[in-house]
Amino acid sequence: MSIALLCTAAVAALVVQQPVVSSRRSPAVMSADRTFAPAEAKGGTSVDTKKTAVLFIEYQNEFTTEGGKLHGAVKECMDETGMLEKSSALASKARTAGAKVFHAPISFKEDASDNPNKGLGILAGCAGDKLFTEGSWNADFHPSMQPQPGDVVVQNKRGLDAFPGTDLEAQLKANGIETVVLAATSPLPPGAFSEPS
Repeated sequence: MSIALLCTAAVAALVVQQPVVSSRRSPAVMSADRTFAPAEAKGGTSVDTKKTAVLFIEYQNEFTTEGGKLHGAVKECMDETGMLEKSSALASKARTAGAKVFHAPISFKEDASDNPNKGLGILAGCAGDKLFTEGSWNADFHPSMQPQPGDVVVQNKRGLDAFPGTDLEAQLKANGIETVVLAATSPLPPGAFSEPS
């Protein structure tokens, strides 16, 4: 059984504790243990499903379910693409194939005191509209995307990037992950998944 994969050299290299080169930074500002030649990148190698994670980002009622405050903004696209059904099927197939399923929910305290940018951009909207309030129905997973035994739920995601302040990097390493497949409820904004600093 094969799964469509999106592999980032940054994550693959990071997980096997090899250094990373980013096109967004010059190697001069990166520590020596985080750089390597493009020829040493893992891209193009065969994929081992046992070392693969499918990361589902923000499959929460706020987006995915009627009554969620952002559902109207994504409903048409979700319906046209069959996003929920396809995502649920992908999660099931990934588990069956031996890949690890990761979930990266976002949530904030009622007063948004844990929102890192409550005065700017998308995160300002989250604070102002009380989106993804922890412990609420809105922040809960869609019924078809509830984590299953053996899945990993990333803790403390408070921004658009899945790494800062979360346990994602530690969980990827702990589970021996070399390849990451990304899935999200809406198009991924820049920085939604980038290598740690």
